[in-house]
Amino acid sequence: MNANFQIHDLRTLRFGRRLIDLHRNFHFRGFNYDLQQARVKLYWVKGGGNWIAAEELGAFTLLHENVTYFQVLLLAAATMDADIRTLSEVTFFPSAERDAHGQFIHQAAPGPYDDIIYSFVGGPVIRIGCAQVLLLK
Repeated sequence: MNANFQIHDLRTLRFGRRLIDLHRNFHFRGFNYDLQQARVKLYWVKGGGNWIAAEELGAFTLLHENVTYFQVLLLAAATMDADIRTLSEVTFFPSAERDAHGQFIHQAAPGPYDDIIYSFVGGPVIRIGCAQVLLLK
């Protein structure tokens, strides 16, 4: 897998010189899966907290291209709507270990056979295996 960003910690993406805190500053809006084009898009929008810098991105998309694996798991019942919109962790993880959903690796860049896992506070997990993931402003 290739990516045009790095995972700075388990909650923040490094995109050029910008750090994008997915946990504190953004809400997950949803996804679109295009089976014919083998693409998954995850949509994020800036939260409303007064701690969020004015120059923070208003919204962005994570585009996953040449998707070979796509799974959405609801591991626990979300207690609040905000829980399923708030990212808990994001990680690159070996695709050979697709039965492991609650484990995370501090790994800035993906390996050639990695998936990307998005885990949300309320329990949902999205796991994607693809050739490339791009952050689009």
